[in-house]
Amino acid sequence: MDTLKTFIKNDSVFTTFLDPRNALTCHPPSLSILLLLFPLFVQCSLLHPQLATSRTSRYIRLVLVPLNVYCAMKIGVDYCFTPLERRGLWNLMLGCMALHLAMKGLEWGLLGRSEMIKYRTRPEFREKDVDQAGKNHESSKATISFTESDSEKLSLKELYVWTAEQFASPRGIQYGWGYKSPPNTRSASDVFKRLMKVHLVHLAAVAYSVHTRDSGSAVEALRTLGLAGFPGNTIVAEALSSLAFGMYLISLTDLAYSYYTLFGHFIINMAPFLPDWYRVYFNPKLYVPLYDNPHLATSLAQLWSTGWHQLFRRNFVVCGALPARKIVRMLGLGNNAQKIASVIGCFIVSGVMHELAIHFIARAPHPDPHFLFDTKRFPGSLFYFLMQPIGILLEPMVLKYVPMPWMWVYAFTLLCATPFRYQYFGQNRLLDKAYPPISEWNLISVLVPGGIVRF
Repeated sequence: MDTLKTFIKNDSVFTTFLDPRNALTCHPPSLSILLLLFPLFVQCSLLHPQLATSRTSRYIRLVLVPLNVYCAMKIGVDYCFTPLERRGLWNLMLGCMALHLAMKGLEWGLLGRSEMIKYRTRPEFREKDVDQAGKNHESSKATISFTESDSEKLSLKELYVWTAEQFASPRGIQYGWGYKSPPNTRSASDVFKRLMKVHLVHLAAVAYSVHTRDSGSAVEALRTLGLAGFPGNTIVAEALSSLAFGMYLISLTDLAYSYYTLFGHFIINMAPFLPDWYRVYFNPKLYVPLYDNPHLATSLAQLWSTGWHQLFRRNFVVCGALPARKIVRMLGLGNNAQKIASVIGCFIVSGVMHELAIHFIARAPHPDPHFLFDTKRFPGSLFYFLMQPIGILLEPMVLKYVPMPWMWVYAFTLLCATPFRYQYFGQNRLLDKAYPPISEWNLISVLVPGGIVRF
């Protein structure tokens, strides 16, 4: 018992939550991360259709849950990119990866038999592939063996290929918005055109956000543009800055995903010498669009169910919606109450995830440090996501009196996003020194998508 107490007292993960003001030293990512990923990889492999129904496999996955949650959190706590005030974007990605894997550790260990179907790739994604000339041909045996038969003898190679796909897919299981998402039909030229269009949005969003940052406040930013001094200028200024913040997040993730999609097209069309078991990861049909026009959403329900990216959807459902639904069902409440609890559960998990993500961006000794459970600082991201289910429940009544439904979506999200923006765009947090003042931008900043950031 004393040994356990000593371990908890000195361990970085436990210290992060039990003594949040204790500044811990983090290190640049290294190959040692692979040791932390290994038990997660093993747990995921035991979900293969030919192994998942085994009682032994089930017990091993269950036993690995606490270890894997710990290992995933260890990645976010012990590793970071430095200096902190110039690596906010990279630390956001590293932190989100760690949190994603922690939730996957829970999912892979606690997954019920009825959910196993989610781990079989739908046939329409796998029936054909694309060769160097762009013509269709039948996939290799390694590609389709997982959907045709579970009775064939499983090789280590097949197990590795299947596990790597489930483990590393940034698009999530089923590649998009739920089980019925259609395969991607966009060509490389379509993706490139979207990349350039989104770049223009990103350029405008970053320009206004940097201008606001360097002006000192949203109102001052509006004043320097000669637009202040009218009734309600504070409301307009905050709304514009929050709109730029939202457009920044959308365009940033869309740019990264477009680059990743173009890389997939390159692998398929320009690297025929690579083995089929590797090329299958870059099948263009898997790269469904990341967003579905969130700026055109006419309700909050539409915005969050199909409009926004769904990279963490499965995590929120497994760790939030399903437990909340079961608790309400145990209390004897009906289907409507269970549905409401599911929605609230999803957003609670999302809010907690974003609070932890900003902690990984601005951990001490960051110049504007974020501390967990800090009663002196408002939890802006948690507040934002807790307000969304309230808005979803209220909007059927509100939309009756709103002539243009999109106005309700913008008004509600921008109002709630202001503390979220303050938290993430604080001094050298996400919008840090890697984003230079507008006066220092050059042709690369303007012409190259993502070229504004200077690491």
